Amino acid sequence: MIWKNSARHAAVQGVMAASATLSASYYASQAPTIAVSIIGWTVNPVAVGLGATAFALDLLKPEMLRLAGTSGAGAARRIAAGAVFGVLFIASMVAVDGMLMKLRSEWSGARLSTMGEYDRAEAEYKSAEAELAKLKAVRSIADVKASMDAAPVPRNVFRRTDQCTDVTRDDSFAACKPILDLRQEMAQAIRKRELEGKRDAAKAKLDATQRPVAADPQAAALAKASGLDESIISYLLVAIIGFAVELVACIGLWLLTDKPRGQEEEDEAPATIPVTAERRALDWVLGEMAKSGGKLAIMNTAIAKRFDVDPGTVTRWRQRWIEDGKITEERLGRYIILGVAS
Repeated sequence: MIWKNSARHAAVQGVMAASATLSASYYASQAPTIAVSIIGWTVNPVAVGLGATAFALDLLKPEMLRLAGTSGAGAARRIAAGAVFGVLFIASMVAVDGMLMKLRSEWSGARLSTMGEYDRAEAEYKSAEAELAKLKAVRSIADVKASMDAAPVPRNVFRRTDQCTDVTRDDSFAACKPILDLRQEMAQAIRKRELEGKRDAAKAKLDATQRPVAADPQAAALAKASGLDESIISYLLVAIIGFAVELVACIGLWLLTDKPRGQEEEDEAPATIPVTAERRALDWVLGEMAKSGGKLAIMNTAIAKRFDVDPGTVTRWRQRWIEDGKITEERLGRYIILGVAS
């Protein structure tokens, strides 16, 4: 279970770091714009100072709360610690909510921008289609130009009226009327081509864009269900997350490390472990080796006689001690040389 406790503590510490980072980012962003160049780096010393101070103060919240709840700390210190905690909690909550609102606003703002672009393209498409429906019978520019080139206008009238652009006499107007009518159709043909271009561009944008249902679908759904304003719902969603972050950052470690009633006494009570003959023999051998400078020359039968066991039992003990890395062993005639394992 040790790894689980360690993971839980790490998770709480991660939330504490996140709270401190959000707080530092928020207050650093409130700093006035001051640029100072240091070894080629441009920094804002006020922003750095505010951010570092906010980060450090945010990490002190749990300590102030712990001190406020310590019965032996004295009434004055506990009251002062509680007041400091309250101020730090509010300051951190404002910062965390502010940064989360900024992030949520940027996310919903991008969706709102997409919605606006889609709606404008849709309006342009519908407007162009409606106007094109009125110009449906208008011929193309090329066809109208061909008709203008073949218009039956006398050459002398065409020349005298500067290509039927300066008509002052009734007879000239009558002679130029075919081309004047075609010029009106040409204007409509030009407008038709412009509208077709706008319609096609709007259609391409609509095909390439998927309109979001809402800028903030979650807030919109909850606002519709509750009858509250969508902006209030958006803030409440952020406030819930911000409060959770602050709650875990402030009391998370205390909740994980606090022991149930009576657990302290159980932990402090020494465990009763039976001392076996093998354990007594090992302790004696290690003690004798320490007295003789780390080496002990002894016979197997001497250990067996001292602890009232047979030599075969002592042999098994020694093998286990060697395997467990407790001792080393060498042979010297009938004696065994026992040493402390390095």
